[in-house]
Amino acid sequence: MNRSVLTVAIAAVISFGAGAGNARAAELNVADRAVAGGADATESYVIRRLQEQAEADNNIELLDLLASASTDAEAAQLAAELTPDRSGANIYGVIQAQDLFTNALSVRITDYLLGNSARNSVWVSFLSSDYKEPINTQGTNRYDGVDSTANGFAVGYEKMFSEATTLGVAISQQKVKATSRLYKNETDIDSYQAAIYGMVALSDLYFSGRGVVGWNANTSSRTIGSTTGYDEHTDAFAMFNSQNIALELDVIYPLYWQDFTLLPTLSTDYTWVKVEDYAENYVRTFTKKGDVDLSSGSPAALAYDTQHYQELNLGMGVELAHSYSFDYGVIQTRLGASASFEVLDDELTKTARLASGGESFTVGVKEREDTRYQAHATLLWETNGSVAWSLSVEREWDAQAENMMVYGRALYAF
Repeated sequence: MNRSVLTVAIAAVISFGAGAGNARAAELNVADRAVAGGADATESYVIRRLQEQAEADNNIELLDLLASASTDAEAAQLAAELTPDRSGANIYGVIQAQDLFTNALSVRITDYLLGNSARNSVWVSFLSSDYKEPINTQGTNRYDGVDSTANGFAVGYEKMFSEATTLGVAISQQKVKATSRLYKNETDIDSYQAAIYGMVALSDLYFSGRGVVGWNANTSSRTIGSTTGYDEHTDAFAMFNSQNIALELDVIYPLYWQDFTLLPTLSTDYTWVKVEDYAENYVRTFTKKGDVDLSSGSPAALAYDTQHYQELNLGMGVELAHSYSFDYGVIQTRLGASASFEVLDDELTKTARLASGGESFTVGVKEREDTRYQAHATLLWETNGSVAWSLSVEREWDAQAENMMVYGRALYAF
């Protein structure tokens, strides 16, 4: 072959290779395109970090996933899917189940102040709540909204030691299902909780308290790079545990007038939640030549450090109750309202790294509002015998979210 022809051919190959490399680099400039497509500050930060790690480790699967976003809009969506869930569903779902349980206990102990079933008793209660929070923007970040339901039951036993002292124990089991609004990330929580609760009178004041411990089995699922439903190669799935502790105290000063009772209340409550470290599913093996032979889960699957969260609230409220006696017992209606104010504002973050290894990064998680409000109504029927029935409806809300709670109770006193 003519030397000049060979030289031209070699130069063409080199030029083509360089051009392909430049095209590949341009193709993988996905972080900038994600910003152009509307990714928020955290999403653009995460996708840039993961792109850098993929290039440094020559993670072909992750590079291919990043390259699959062909438009700015697709790059922005991929950036959001790659970012750890910032809705806080793993922690706030536990609090949702805990609050539903403790609210049911609080209503039950109030029965003693109003003369209902003021004896030793056993009871069973169904529990249900529906939590909704819209998508919202805070500064340069957009936080996904979430829809969450909790359903379950509780059972309890109480012993009345005197007219001024009552002590009870109770257990609860609930199933929490949460789905984010933007990208349909899913969180399921099986929550198991136990409580000691009671009331004691000192002069004209009544002190009501509840102590709760809980263990929770959490699962989470994120769809990454696919909108066609579950796919073992694109979804990131994890199973892990969490624990919670709650301490609550109410100080009540009852005011009685004929068939009416007014219950002004001051309260405080402390909550602590721990979510254990966990990793989303990702298995990757290699042939002897170093080529990818088999993988399952998403190459963008993440591992997370342990999360801790705590909050302390102070509250005040009032409840008005009316009792009506008739041939078949007593019908009682109650209406109440309260407000709580967070005095311990614990910043919540999530530290993650690729499940396949690499450096970690930390993102902020959406915080709960400092001020929350609550209104409730209860209808109770205590028969002339040993049985009582009640149904309560509560609405809790703040500037961002709303939670509707319903629970009923059947009680046998002896």
